[in-house]
Amino acid sequence: MSDKVTLFDIKSNIQYRQYIVSELSRKVDDSFKVEFNKVMNYVIDNTDVFDRRDLEGSFYEGEDDTLDLILPAVAKVLYKVYLKPPPIFQGKYDEGTRLELFQLLFDIDEFNEYLVDTLISSKGALKNLKHLDRTAETLSLIVDNYIGKLVNDVLESYDIDGEILRIKRDKKLKQLTK
Repeated sequence: MSDKVTLFDIKSNIQYRQYIVSELSRKVDDSFKVEFNKVMNYVIDNTDVFDRRDLEGSFYEGEDDTLDLILPAVAKVLYKVYLKPPPIFQGKYDEGTRLELFQLLFDIDEFNEYLVDTLISSKGALKNLKHLDRTAETLSLIVDNYIGKLVNDVLESYDIDGEILRIKRDKKLKQLTK
């Protein structure tokens, strides 16, 4: 029997959960740490979305297990959405509304579904690039592609204020139904 703790074990192992979340939030600004920890714990509590046979094993022989990528991917996307958003949404030409819309468009459940689908379809995509950390590069590309989707969604929005109001309303309704 292996002593390796899996993504699914973290849910019931409180000490290991606290350790993992703490390590992943180490570089997170104090102003965002509570929300970051809340999202990470939400993902851990809802690991059933990742309980797929297609996600078992590793992307590339001798590299990290695919399920070990889930929490770092979530941490990375949170960082890119809330702590270091794309420069296009910062500066003197953005009154903050496009940035607000960009951040509101992020939905952890949607990201988790996207992550599952993309991890499965991307397995082995960089197999010929043997001198890279292919798993880390694949993960980075998956997260960057999701960020690119959010950027595109904002840029295609013609009524930013209306979209912001709609998303805020939808998120409140979603919270009420949980």
